[in-house]
Amino acid sequence: MIKKIKLESGIELIMDKFDSVSSVSIGVWSKTGAVNETEGINGISHYIEHMLFKGTTNRTSMQLVSEVDSVGGQMNAFTGKEGTCFYIKCLNTNLFKCADVLVDMIENPLFDELEMEREKQVVCEEIKMNFDDPTDLILDVTDEFVFGDSNLGNSVLGTEETVKSITPEALRSYFDNQYTKDSVFISIAGSFDEERVIEYFNTKFNNLLETKQQPSDRVYLHKPQTKYLEKDIKQAHICLAKEGLSVKDKDHYALAILSNLFGGSMSSRLFQNIREIRGLAYSVYSSASYYKESGYFKIYAGVGKDKIDEALEGIKEEMDKLKTGEITKEEIDSAREQLKSGYMFSLETVQGRMIVNGRSNLQLGMILGQQEIIDRLNNVSHEDIVNVSKLIYDISDYSLAVVKGR
Repeated sequence: MIKKIKLESGIELIMDKFDSVSSVSIGVWSKTGAVNETEGINGISHYIEHMLFKGTTNRTSMQLVSEVDSVGGQMNAFTGKEGTCFYIKCLNTNLFKCADVLVDMIENPLFDELEMEREKQVVCEEIKMNFDDPTDLILDVTDEFVFGDSNLGNSVLGTEETVKSITPEALRSYFDNQYTKDSVFISIAGSFDEERVIEYFNTKFNNLLETKQQPSDRVYLHKPQTKYLEKDIKQAHICLAKEGLSVKDKDHYALAILSNLFGGSMSSRLFQNIREIRGLAYSVYSSASYYKESGYFKIYAGVGKDKIDEALEGIKEEMDKLKTGEITKEEIDSAREQLKSGYMFSLETVQGRMIVNGRSNLQLGMILGQQEIIDRLNNVSHEDIVNVSKLIYDISDYSLAVVKGR
């Protein structure tokens, strides 16, 4: 049974205890991501993720990683549009040794100015790497199309210009005002003693500010756009994108099933048409992502640069078929079972469960139980699928980005 409690410090603690394993995953989350950034400091949330590994007032950067490595732990972090997570997976016997490292990173970051300048170069190389990868590039471009200059339109990585302009004062101010008691929470999953975990974390994070600062919401109305980019590549990468549904919208379960039957598997309509029948692409898929206040729906295909129009024709053909409402029970049931299986597979590891629970708390402020998720998928009807298909079947609603070889 998953438990969520508020600690004495005011920090939330989510515990998912199961004793069939000998490991545990600890994640320290912050409800801080690209959506919290204002103009001029885009990329600062991700930059802070890097900087928290660069040493504390108690440990050097080498000590942080070597303490975890010495007990066989695995440590990493990620930053997204709406949140950041620092996590360690380790044997349950080493839980508190590893937790000490994570807590120290949040409570006592050093933010050394020399390290700041050095790490800016590392982040700029990551930005360049992202730009050089046509699939990453095209997904970023379509994000910009869908969300524009709204909060969700902020790039997670930022730009070289914004990252280089971040000052030590801006970094510290942003960190102090975002890593607060109403923003930071802990998700732990695996084999552990609940009472000891509560006792340990009860005394942590008392030095954080009480409440975080929220930037004003910037609203953007998506208008279809088209952009062609050229790079020294042999393939053309196509992405169609439009605004989708938020995680709070009950219909997002129907959209998830529809997206899966449309382009989420080898038996999906897009895969069968574009790859199997037409032989145009190795990779072709559709995907739906959900945020607190919005979401997107995207269709991607990697094809020969002389096959762009034919691929778009095939995609439109499948969209037009959706307009008839002729979606079979077999298709829906297959897509539903695939999603249920994928969800349950993600819960088979301690790290998977820690992240699933953390994301749920980040976006919904609560933890949905396994059966509740399964029930919501099971309750999606044929009518729900037909209704939500109206959101995605008109190709004129989409923005289009193409990255192709010169």
